[in-house]
Amino acid sequence: MYEFLTSGTFWTASSTIITFIGVLIALFLPFYTKKKEYTNMKELIKLELKNNILIFRDLEDFNKSKNLGEVTINSTDLNIAKLKILKLNIWNEYKYKASIHNNNIYKDFHDINTQIATIIALLSTEKIDRFTLQYSCMCIKKSIEEKKFNMG
Repeated sequence: MYEFLTSGTFWTASSTIITFIGVLIALFLPFYTKKKEYTNMKELIKLELKNNILIFRDLEDFNKSKNLGEVTINSTDLNIAKLKILKLNIWNEYKYKASIHNNNIYKDFHDINTQIATIIALLSTEKIDRFTLQYSCMCIKKSIEEKKFNMG
């Protein structure tokens, strides 16, 4: 056994095996990391969309008033306050990467996030067009119901 370990054959064979393992890792590691990155990106986008969908599901009827204790608040004003919480930070960060590298992620989330971006733009104007806002919210709620977003 000692002679085998001290011979050049053992060290040549072991270095060949280690080199082969290193080449396999070098070949498959980029695919694994890319797959993991896309999975993480999709989960982050889904989480942000889930939070935004919860806001839309919590909206009141725009034409009613709501009593909060002794104070009556117009539902439109209440909804505008809720809608100001909408965020698309993660989508804005990853949408170009998703469209180039994994078009399925982009296709799955593009339409709904574009509609949400429209509402965010409406809310950032000086004078909010309430009818357009109400119609946009109604379209998004309908889109959410039709697509049956299952966000876990």
